[in-house]
Amino acid sequence: MLMIGVSTEQNSSNLVPAIQLGISSFMPIETSRANGEGWSTGLIQVMQSHSIRVTEPVILKSDQDSRIDEIIRVVRQRLPTSEPVIWCLGGGQKPQQLACWQLFLGRNQAGIPDRACYANPVNQQLETWLIFRNEPKLETTTLSVNLTAEEILTAFNYRLLKTDKSVSIYPVSGLDPVTDFYSNSEFRGWMKAVYSQLPSSTDISLNEFRTLLEKRKPEIRKKVTDFIQLFKKEIGTPKELNAVFREMETSIPGKLGNWLTSSFIRDMITDGSSPDFTVTDPELTRFFGRNQVSVSMEEFERLTGMRRPSDYFERSVLNSFQSLIQQEKPSKLSEAIANVEITPVSGKLPSNAEIDLLIVTTSGQLLSVDAKSYSFDKKDADARIYNLQKAGGRFGKLIAVIPFYFADLDSDAMDRQIQLLPNDLQMKNIPFYAMTDSQEPVTLWMTGSKGITREESPGFPQVQIRPLNSFFRSERLI
Repeated sequence: MLMIGVSTEQNSSNLVPAIQLGISSFMPIETSRANGEGWSTGLIQVMQSHSIRVTEPVILKSDQDSRIDEIIRVVRQRLPTSEPVIWCLGGGQKPQQLACWQLFLGRNQAGIPDRACYANPVNQQLETWLIFRNEPKLETTTLSVNLTAEEILTAFNYRLLKTDKSVSIYPVSGLDPVTDFYSNSEFRGWMKAVYSQLPSSTDISLNEFRTLLEKRKPEIRKKVTDFIQLFKKEIGTPKELNAVFREMETSIPGKLGNWLTSSFIRDMITDGSSPDFTVTDPELTRFFGRNQVSVSMEEFERLTGMRRPSDYFERSVLNSFQSLIQQEKPSKLSEAIANVEITPVSGKLPSNAEIDLLIVTTSGQLLSVDAKSYSFDKKDADARIYNLQKAGGRFGKLIAVIPFYFADLDSDAMDRQIQLLPNDLQMKNIPFYAMTDSQEPVTLWMTGSKGITREESPGFPQVQIRPLNSFFRSERLI
């Protein structure tokens, strides 16, 4: 049977119902913009790989794009006279959709039993209309297609890039199991200590700098004095030193200038040695090989094989996903691949986007999972959401996974940035789950003076911490 649909940037709207209904051919209706920008190129490629013949498109002129009467006239000329067709209503703007609906009704009135369909990404239902006793009748069934990440991305004119770090999580469990200590509070304490040795990704505040100065005033005064004397001798005057800092902060691209400034200040206020961290947990002592561990990036890399604490958290998240899939066997999961990139076929679209875990569901949905152990700034979030919308349309969804252990919160050991992450993500409308020591969702309140608390605080924003073990149930993949 022939399916007719409007070419769109939301290409899953046509692809998913076409695959599920097993159509034999597809005729795209293309607006002048869709035709000029080649929106259907990737869609046609995927359809043909599924043995769906794609006919010559109906191409609308720019003055016809939003004229319902003109769209009906032009499309009607290409329709079979008596064979029924399926009208796909997911793509295009309202004028094109209304024209298709009017043609669907008109042909039924003429005795041709056409159907109309819509793949609903919200309730994951395939909605199909037919005419019964002169009235539209709705039938629904659960969306269920067998599409790979590569096919969905191709339909949106994107490509899937695998690197030497890419690994299948499902259907093949390709991630090598490693001992995961992230749930160990002492290990997290050591990681926090290591992380604190790293330069801040943004410049430290004036108040923070003043506090640090008060703590180490004599040593810092000598360091600053020595540095200025050296600067004057080797380079120039203190006035020029200020210029150097301004140059670092304003002229170097991105956050690098701020990072360098913070790195310099941190170096000025530390004595250069790595403090020791005392371990009491027997299992952790066996892992470290001793109970006194150096707090340094070199020691962290030597013991874990990871370059940064954030890398270790990401690996912990991937391990948890692989174990969770093996335990729960989610029936609506098609594919899960870790550490991939998506890139546009055309240079007109945004550049490559890195994805920690890309999940494909049987409804044709792409879930991009991002492990965030600290901040998730707005620019980063907006870029990821934009790339995902381009690569998955309404069938794309960005989900964050964060660390949030209540033992750390209760003992005041939780980093301030982690405390702020849940509300930060909620404000950005990014759903998230947590690697946590709670098996059930927990509601917290964001208060000004108390910070984040489990104590009920009317009038303050609420945020719910959902454990990662509820992921597949919450996303309706079981």
